[in-house]
Amino acid sequence: MYTIVSADGLRPLPPRPDLAYEEARARELQRALNAPDPHTTGDSGSSTRDERSLEIARSRVAREYGFGSWEKLVEYYKTWELHERTGPRFKWDGLALYENRVSWLTNELRNRKAFAVQPPDIQGTGATLATYVPRLFGLTDAEIFRADVTEAEIRHAVARSERFSNWETLAAYATTHVRASRDDWNNTPQFEASKALKVGDRERAGQLFRAHPELLQSRDPRGVNGSILNDVVLRAIRKPTEESLATYRWVQSQGADFQHTLNELLLGSVRTPPEEVQNLLNLGANPNWVPNNGYSVLEHAVYRYWNGASVDLIAERVEPRQSFWLSAALGDVDTMLQFVDENGVPSEAARRDRPPFNALWMDAPNRPDAGDRDVVWEAFMLACMNNRAATIDALLQRGFPIDYSPHEMSMLRWAVGNWIPDVVETLIERGADPTYKIWPSVRSAREMAADWTAQDAASPIAQRIYSLCTR
Repeated sequence: MYTIVSADGLRPLPPRPDLAYEEARARELQRALNAPDPHTTGDSGSSTRDERSLEIARSRVAREYGFGSWEKLVEYYKTWELHERTGPRFKWDGLALYENRVSWLTNELRNRKAFAVQPPDIQGTGATLATYVPRLFGLTDAEIFRADVTEAEIRHAVARSERFSNWETLAAYATTHVRASRDDWNNTPQFEASKALKVGDRERAGQLFRAHPELLQSRDPRGVNGSILNDVVLRAIRKPTEESLATYRWVQSQGADFQHTLNELLLGSVRTPPEEVQNLLNLGANPNWVPNNGYSVLEHAVYRYWNGASVDLIAERVEPRQSFWLSAALGDVDTMLQFVDENGVPSEAARRDRPPFNALWMDAPNRPDAGDRDVVWEAFMLACMNNRAATIDALLQRGFPIDYSPHEMSMLRWAVGNWIPDVVETLIERGADPTYKIWPSVRSAREMAADWTAQDAASPIAQRIYSLCTR
């Protein structure tokens, strides 16, 4: 069993990930290890000695930070580099939001330690710590909940889950990038320009653009309240009236370059309808655009749209990357099955190219110690999100348990909780259990459906979901 090192005396991580720097440190240490021993003669086995000394040197460098091995350091740094390219999340609620998450994780960790028999880690506390804390990287829940986790490590985990290098960087960002209060916001040039455009007062908007040319940038220069261009595009794609489209063209004539805004909006958000995707494409959004993190619009869309019909509008215009998770999300059964054997065991290729959920959108840590079932679940989840019956069937036929989830909710419970009746129907038809609970205190899909119906008895969606869950 792996012995967890103490948090005391560990070398702090650098401000930015740099594998080349760590390799150079290992090589320097290797040279010291290979220094001639005055008590020996000859040079027998020099190649083997060099290989062994490099292995020892790399291990020592990794252990300085708390990593169990050089391989774990490399994996951690590669994810960190991906997050650096993606950039931080744009939340504007101030430092209190993150302090609250630190408190929540601390309490969850304390509560988990109190269990004599460990329940499933339905809140993802173990996954968060195993993914973002070097000393705990790649460990199991049982190992993590036996460890003495420090507050500094919990803060580091929160910062890394938000794609920041460390807590200090997050705190500085959160202190600066705070959403303006209503009174402060109402007195900004951005608010004035947005209001002028909404009422068709182009003269006033033009005055503000000339006085504040930064308003025509693709982002609010302070990064705290979106941008004028974002507002203009959203109005043009959600209500493409003659007026909203004329406003778009007029702002463009004032010097605005909408391309970046169009491309970023094409990455999508929850329940992106096909009409909005088509309108973005009509305005010139590029489906072949690739953001800094190296993942395509399509790869973002299958995780963010929650709408297979919208995803298909992108898929038909691009050449998809061949991967286990993307083919499952697109309903490409033939490609998907190349990554699993007849018993549903994922190949090394499937494991290497797992979906980088945190870089694509929401914080869903790609736990480094994930077992085969969890790797397949990631593909199954994306198939469900896009309602791909064919890939769902193929995974079920190879033994995937339909109600399984490493998190607190099965995909049926996810579909019920997010009011997506088509996915509810697909899963119910294939045997998903609406009464299943991962832990007694967690509501079942049927109980959630009953709650939705009680809250909004007139809703046809709530009624349909409840009917499906009570068959």
